[in-house]
Amino acid sequence: MPRKIVTGAVNRLKERGKVDFPDLYRLKDDFEVSISALTNRVQQLGLLYIANQKVYMSQAEAIGQMSLF
Repeated sequence: MPRKIVTGAVNRLKERGKVDFPDLYRLKDDFEVSISALTNRVQQLGLLYIANQKVYMSQAEAIGQMSLF
């Protein structure tokens, strides 16, 4: 998946303020790839951080959330 296309698609999702798994499943259908391939690519590009079955806007956000509990 080309960096420019994935970045544009994810940034459009991020403009809404929150990205969740249903968004990513729609995106994987658009790109005709597996959810694993899509999540690996967005994490590789540093666009999202996925941990504990949750989608975070960044790793810093995830760490901040985890430290609250």
